[in-house]
Amino acid sequence: MAGDCVGLAQLSRLLLVVIALSGRAYSVSP
Repeated sequence: MAGDCVGLAQLSRLLLVVIALSGRAYSVSP
């Protein structure tokens, strides 16, 4: 159960990074 929680946290963090990177690229491109 604890391992599942850790995996979920890492997944959400990765998702946040992907969203931030895509958002930055979107704002940079015209």
